Amino acid sequence: MRVEYIIPTHDAQGEPVQMFASPNGTLLDLPWLLLVVYASPSQRRVKRERRTSSPPAIVRKGKAARVRDLHAQVSGGQFLKALQAEYLRPGPLQTLMTEIREAPHQRTRDFCVVGGVLWRVGAGRYQLVLGEDSPLREVVLQEAYASVAAGHAGRDKTLERVLRRFWWKNAAEDVGRWVSSCTICQATRPRNSYSGGLLNPHTIPTRLWQVGSVDFVTGLPVTARNHDAFATFTCKLSKMVHIVPMNFQDSSAEVVARIYFDHIWKLHGAPMKIVSDRDPRFQDAMWKELMRLMGTKVASTTPYNPRSDGQAEHTNKVVEDMLRSFVGSNPDDWDMWCANVEFAINDTRSDVTGFAPFELVLGHSPMSQLDLFLQAAQ
Repeated sequence: MRVEYIIPTHDAQGEPVQMFASPNGTLLDLPWLLLVVYASPSQRRVKRERRTSSPPAIVRKGKAARVRDLHAQVSGGQFLKALQAEYLRPGPLQTLMTEIREAPHQRTRDFCVVGGVLWRVGAGRYQLVLGEDSPLREVVLQEAYASVAAGHAGRDKTLERVLRRFWWKNAAEDVGRWVSSCTICQATRPRNSYSGGLLNPHTIPTRLWQVGSVDFVTGLPVTARNHDAFATFTCKLSKMVHIVPMNFQDSSAEVVARIYFDHIWKLHGAPMKIVSDRDPRFQDAMWKELMRLMGTKVASTTPYNPRSDGQAEHTNKVVEDMLRSFVGSNPDDWDMWCANVEFAINDTRSDVTGFAPFELVLGHSPMSQLDLFLQAAQ
């Protein structure tokens, strides 16, 4: 049996209990700690050590290995049971719960107990409260930062994703330490730098997908599905992104137009303007005629200066960074992760709009594993 996820918790008497989740989700109480060590992406060895003290929150050995090999699903019911067990253990969470139950009117401004679970009311939303020493914090951080739906989005965006659903004291410091200690990001992400120069900004659109940008990233490893490039389509207003893997050798005007129809037009309709990189594909008469029939004006960027379409260049950088975080040392299946990257970007708050693209386009954020934790507590 291979143990994939570790949830430290405590029993009814407050004694530490190490709970292991097997691949089928069964929780096992074992007296020893299982450490998974990766010698290489294809080789693993398991070291078993006797547990002599209360273990750390979550054992993250071999974090540089592929994220999907380290991550297994924890059900909302298991999360709730572990949280309820913490209410019985002496600590900050139990103290706060006792204070609210004994004098509810003194704490109702910020906290309340609903369904036997402690909530914080802040910024117009209910946040599930965790103890500042709770090991469940790392379960939340794993889901909010390193899961297949998160994409290693960085400190501020991860903190926003956490506080959208949870609250605990010093959450910002915990998120900062978690992100700064991520060996995957340290190894795969370049440092950001900014070059000088003035660029002419594009006019801000007034409707969703009224103006979009499109660009290509090429020269990627050829996958089993014969993809060696991907196209990114970005809404200039909501910052929503769609990523489409493709074979760059078969990127004629007809193929690119079909990609747009199949993946963008069917969801968002015809744009009034598409910002491209003045590529021959977009100068092709068939592509321009297709856009004209849709009532779309093809706008090219300044010659020899792709940075003038900063939105597309920024999108490409974000997508490439997230793909590196997901694929690790096995980049030959990068196209299988495009859906995960797309979801992570669209579920992450934009620094420009202050909202996640999903919230602006759909009116809400789709359900994630973090929401299943909350749903079990409601």
